[in-house]
Amino acid sequence: MQRRPHVLWPLARAVERFVGDPGPGISRPEAIREVAALRLAARRAGALAVEYSRLSGPAAAEVVVVDRPGWSRRASAMADGLMGRLPLDDRPEGLLRACAGVGYGLAAGVSLAFMGRGLLGQYDPWSGRLMLVAPSIVEVQRGRGLDPRDFRLWVSLHEQTHAVQFTSAPWLLGHVEELIAALCVDDPTPAEAVAGIRAGRGAASLLVTAEGQRHLDALTATMTLLEGHADLVADAAGVVHVPSVRRLREAFARPAAGTGWRRLIPGLDKGVQYRDGLAFCRRVCAKAGLEALAAAFAEPANLPALAEITDPDAWLRRVHG
Repeated sequence: MQRRPHVLWPLARAVERFVGDPGPGISRPEAIREVAALRLAARRAGALAVEYSRLSGPAAAEVVVVDRPGWSRRASAMADGLMGRLPLDDRPEGLLRACAGVGYGLAAGVSLAFMGRGLLGQYDPWSGRLMLVAPSIVEVQRGRGLDPRDFRLWVSLHEQTHAVQFTSAPWLLGHVEELIAALCVDDPTPAEAVAGIRAGRGAASLLVTAEGQRHLDALTATMTLLEGHADLVADAAGVVHVPSVRRLREAFARPAAGTGWRRLIPGLDKGVQYRDGLAFCRRVCAKAGLEALAAAFAEPANLPALAEITDPDAWLRRVHG
C-alpha cells in the first residue's frame, strides 16, 4: 500500500503566492464590474445548463468569483480533503515525514501557480460551489480579443454543466472517488511495467499495476465524458444565447495530439479529454439525440469505457441496444 502524501499546504500556498502571476492589472472599479458581470453570467448559465443538458439536477448552489490566490486556497483544501479520504497509510512522524512535507509542498505550490494561471473556472462537487477565476477570464478575453459578455456566459455554461452533471447523478462523485482510491495499489512489478509499455500504455505503466490501469482507463473515460458533455452543452446553448460561439469554439480548438510529457501519460492530458469527449458527445447526439447521451448519467454501468470514447457506436449499442 502506498503512503498518503504529506503536504505542507501553508508552504504550498506561500510558494504559489511567490511564483504565481496575479493576472492583468485592472482598476478597482473595473474589477467590481467584472465580478458583478461574472456572477450574473453564472446565474443565467445555471438555468441554461439545466435546459440544454436534458438532465434533472440543479445548477451550482453557490457561485464565487475569486482571484488566483483565492482559487489556490480552495483548491488546496479540496485536494487535502480528497487525500484524507483515500485508503492510504499516513507516514510516521519523523525526519522523512518532514522532508516529504517540504518536497510535496514545494511541488504543490508550483502546480497551483501553473494551473491557476490557465484555469478559468472550476466546480467543486464536494461543496457544491462553482468558482470563476476572474483574472484568468479577463486575461484570456483580452489576449484573444473575445467578446467579454459572450465569453463570460460561455465559460459559465461549461462550469454550470459540471454542476448539473453531479447533482443529476448523486452517485457520480462517489464513483470518481472509488476509481481514484482503486489506483492506490502496490507499485507495478518490473515485468508488469515492461508489459504495459509494450502494450502501448507508455509511462503510465511505470505508475500502476495492470489492475490499476483498468481503473485509470475508467477514470480517464469518465473525465473525458464530463468535459466533452460540458463543452457540448455550452456550444448548444451558445448557438442561441452566445452570438460569437463559433468564434469561441475556434479559439479553443484542441490540438490533434498532446505534446511533451502529455505524450507519455495521455490519460492526464486535459486537452485530449476535451477534444475526444466533445467528439464522442457530438457523435452520440447526431445519431440518437441529446436524450440518448443523458443516459450516461443514469447509472455507473452506462458510463462509456475508454475504448467506447473513440467508438461511440459501440456505446450506443451497449446502452441503447
